[in-house]
Amino acid sequence: MFAAQELNVLDLRELKLELPHDGIKFSSLRKLKLSRMFLDEHFIRALCASCICLEELTLHQCRGLASFQITGPKLRSVWLNQFFHEIKTLDTVAPNLENLHIAGNSRDLLEAIKISACKALKSLHLNCVGVTDEQDIFSSLSNLETLHLFHCNALKTMKMSSDRLECLVVRWCRNLIDVELDTPNLTIFSYTTHYDPQLPTLKLKASMLLKVQLGLYPAQSTWFDSHWYSKLLKFLGNFNQSKAIDLSCDSEKVIVIPKDMRKNLVPPLYGTDSLHIEFVCVKNQNYSVVDVLDSLLWIFPQLSTLSFSRCTKLSTLKFIYHGDAIDEDYEKICCASLLLKRRWRHNKLKEVQMENFEGAEKRKLRNYLSLMIISRILQQRRQRIRASSPKNTQHTHMAVLLRNPNNIRYIRDDLTFPNNCSL
Repeated sequence: MFAAQELNVLDLRELKLELPHDGIKFSSLRKLKLSRMFLDEHFIRALCASCICLEELTLHQCRGLASFQITGPKLRSVWLNQFFHEIKTLDTVAPNLENLHIAGNSRDLLEAIKISACKALKSLHLNCVGVTDEQDIFSSLSNLETLHLFHCNALKTMKMSSDRLECLVVRWCRNLIDVELDTPNLTIFSYTTHYDPQLPTLKLKASMLLKVQLGLYPAQSTWFDSHWYSKLLKFLGNFNQSKAIDLSCDSEKVIVIPKDMRKNLVPPLYGTDSLHIEFVCVKNQNYSVVDVLDSLLWIFPQLSTLSFSRCTKLSTLKFIYHGDAIDEDYEKICCASLLLKRRWRHNKLKEVQMENFEGAEKRKLRNYLSLMIISRILQQRRQRIRASSPKNTQHTHMAVLLRNPNNIRYIRDDLTFPNNCSL
């Protein structure tokens, strides 16, 4: 078998291979997959030396290797899956390698990897790999476009500067406390924390087209205190320019910011247009959807679309505003304050469309939204009166505004819902 010089593709499973006396002669082999095999370092070294045309290499659940080196002038893709405890170190020397996927297991981490020689690497996936701050493997990968880090618990800080990176996924890296990304072309950022409410300090420079995916799954609801919410708001503030955010959690307490904390804080995400939130196996099935919505609309004041996924049910709220052009008079008011200018659309809410809400939940939402729109209309009128009237006549104007039945009718007329959800 080892002398099949014309062989292009080879898939072997559940064998114990030994190096033949006359060597390996797979000179034409392009794809090789070895699954549940017992190997040794001499065999791997001879294999890499003889397969000069090898482009794809996959080792799946292989045993017998403590440390080894993978080489190949034409290697494009390497997949190393579910290694057992024998393997501790890996050295990859493949100048044309573009895709590297390494997945260990949670009990036996791969302690060290060397991939700095893979200058052409575009996609890197590390799962249960003992990457440390001292190794600094990311700085040498200038062509990296996609990076996935799962269960890399030895990693505490991460600093990257790259104009090539487009996708970064970080999940369950429990000890990661500091992330600094200078990645102007980053369009996908995904971060998930599980059983540990810690959020890293994040400094982010990314594309204006950035899409954000956040997963927050705490083990204990008692972790939600003022410290957690302060960290959460600071973390979310990095995504102010992100138009679309997907958020998943298993407790409504994750995202319900206490009202007493909101008084002295500025909502962090004025730039977000679309929010999708998924409740995964919610621990408290009797949570208040009004409390959740109230908090989300404070965090994301300018949403056009807000959707909820619960089990298999998808419910949606669509917010419609009085046009996007700022009228001239109000623009003069807003120009003195960037915050007021950002709040312009927030205060011009015209209509809310509700889809797939039922029963008591629908009634509670409808009452909450009606009061919210009326409040914003009154707030808008107050601002106009303050801008156009002397201080000593402002209170008189407001009293006339509230007493005038025509004005009250106008406020009610301004509040519109679709036919299937009328007041």
